[in-house]
Amino acid sequence: MGERVKGKVAVVVGAGSIRPGMGNGKATAILYAREGARVMAVDCNLEAAEETKRLIDEEGGDCITYEADVVCGAEASVIRTVGGSKWKKRKRLRKKDSLLKSRK
Repeated sequence: MGERVKGKVAVVVGAGSIRPGMGNGKATAILYAREGARVMAVDCNLEAAEETKRLIDEEGGDCITYEADVVCGAEASVIRTVGGSKWKKRKRLRKKDSLLKSRK
């Protein structure tokens, strides 16, 4: 695929899928990786996030996993710290109004 987000970090919350097949979060994480992003796959079910990581790794992508319930504010703030310590980046991606934007 392309390199639209090459070198950027994509934190995908809900990156696992508890059912067979492909959920929105898993598909999003895989697509970001295919486009060159480093992916932090976050899910409240670590096993599900690890499956997503395995798929990304098989395609040569860069992915780490983190277990968190983002409803809890404290856990949500830790996600940023963990991702930042793994990949020191000044830009990160965010999804807003279905458009992908880069923010410094």
